[in-house]
Amino acid sequence: MDLACSARLWRRCASGATRRPGARRSLARLALFADAYGVSSETRAEVIEAMVESHDWCYAIVRGAVAAGHEAFGCIGRRGKPKAERTRRWLATHAPQMRSALGLEKAPVDRAAPPLTHRTAIE
Repeated sequence: MDLACSARLWRRCASGATRRPGARRSLARLALFADAYGVSSETRAEVIEAMVESHDWCYAIVRGAVAAGHEAFGCIGRRGKPKAERTRRWLATHAPQMRSALGLEKAPVDRAAPPLTHRTAIE
């Protein structure tokens, strides 16, 4: 779960991450994270499967802190809710793309898009 949480945060799902090039950068960052961490193929599959659960767990902590009156978490909870919902949707609907980015399965070739590289993640 810790690795899924770290990977989820590292791959950054910016508000435009459902459009190119945002989604491609997000997937490249996920691959860079897994490669740098030395994550095995088996663990990569587990990380992808755990990402939505990890996201839900983290935001349950935020909701609990907001309900308890924690000021900083209150700001995160109010301003961050739309982004959290977009991120959850992205994670829940992009498992095939994440598996492809992590080398677990082949993706259909998108001839209009530039090749996905680690360099794309930092540009």
